Amino acid sequence: MSSKDSHRRSQKITIAAYSSMVRAVGTRRAWSRALLFKLRSQARRGYVVKRRCFSVKKRRVTKKASSGELKQAEKLRSLVPGGEAMEFCELLEETADYIKCLATQVIRAYGKHQKGSR
Repeated sequence: MSSKDSHRRSQKITIAAYSSMVRAVGTRRAWSRALLFKLRSQARRGYVVKRRCFSVKKRRVTKKASSGELKQAEKLRSLVPGGEAMEFCELLEETADYIKCLATQVIRAYGKHQKGSR
């Protein structure tokens, strides 16, 4: 299998995982709506998965937070789908829900893997 084929396969698996997470949660959470929007727009453009571009983003400045806390908050915003537009408290709530959904997905995949290896 070539590197390109391997990359495509990885992209398809990622899309399937995101799609199943969005279907399980529905549109009640901001991160799921952001993922749904991303998947739909990529399907319209004919993309499988858009490569990430790491560029310098405008930082939100608060006087009480240290620079380390700001860096951590920005990192978290980049990890949670739709997190860039959220206030910090909302970001934390969405992150907790996103982590629960990811953990559930990992547990299910692990269970399927265990059944298949018996």
